[in-house]
Amino acid sequence: MRGVLGAHKLASRKRIAEIFEVGLVGKARHLMVRMLPRDEGPAFVSIAIGKRLGGAVARNRIRRRVRAAAMAVVGEWPAGDYVIQPRQSALECPFGEIGANLQKARSALRAEKPSTI
Repeated sequence: MRGVLGAHKLASRKRIAEIFEVGLVGKARHLMVRMLPRDEGPAFVSIAIGKRLGGAVARNRIRRRVRAAAMAVVGEWPAGDYVIQPRQSALECPFGEIGANLQKARSALRAEKPSTI
């Protein structure tokens, strides 16, 4: 089933948790992209928005903006499971910057170094 993003929707909590634990991370000014590669198939995408980004209205507005920008670029991404994490600045930035940030974060994917406490 094709999702709204032009890709398949990633809905498995277990797979999303795995992406957060061991996935690759790409950072840009207004968002982060996390990814676990697959051998073949389409890109599976999820948008993760925490409550710290604001109330329901603000979170839904960020989600709509990121979803609209992602529709244009996710179809070009290689097979993998992706989680897009917008930052608060995605709410106020110009719309074109969100798409550019998605591409930048995608091209910057690398293994995240474990934090030392």
